[in-house]
Amino acid sequence: MISGSGGDPGNSSTSRIYFENTSSTNNKLLAMAYGGSILRFATLSNSGSVWNTNGKILDLNVDSRNVKVYSDFEVGGNITFNGLGTASGQSGYEMIVADSTGHLYNMDMSGMGSHWSSDLSGNPYVINKKVGIGVTSPSFPLEIDYSTNSSSSIVPASKIGYEYSGSSTGIHSGLFVDATNSSNSRNTHGIY
Repeated sequence: MISGSGGDPGNSSTSRIYFENTSSTNNKLLAMAYGGSILRFATLSNSGSVWNTNGKILDLNVDSRNVKVYSDFEVGGNITFNGLGTASGQSGYEMIVADSTGHLYNMDMSGMGSHWSSDLSGNPYVINKKVGIGVTSPSFPLEIDYSTNSSSSIVPASKIGYEYSGSSTGIHSGLFVDATNSSNSRNTHGIY
């Protein structure tokens, strides 16, 4: 048993285990210290009695079981998250994104383009913006541009699948186009 009375791992009276790189006791370069429910891994000065200013490596809270890493953290296997809460919409939330090297970053949801929003059920929508598919600068609320040299007999630019299993009354359609003209001064077409 190794005991100490320090209330914080950085306190000089905490219990410690030292790791040396030579046989000299003056070269204690790494230590584990316990105090105030925190087990800390940190680097020391060559004297072994002073913590380096930026020497903290990892803290483990033995009460809450939380782990705090002070520098880069590399995992060679899979990471599994359990007990995560649920979130609706994007307001006030961030998401984790990774670059090509595997580094993770926080990205505000608005960083997805600052155009899309979502309702309380998570359904995305866009207001006063134009959406382009295959078009970098759409001129209409929804603009689709698709080019192909396929020899297939059916190559649509878009496809709508619709299946209705309710009653036989009413009007049911895979595509509903509603066009109105409040001024009645020009022709209005739902599909032109």
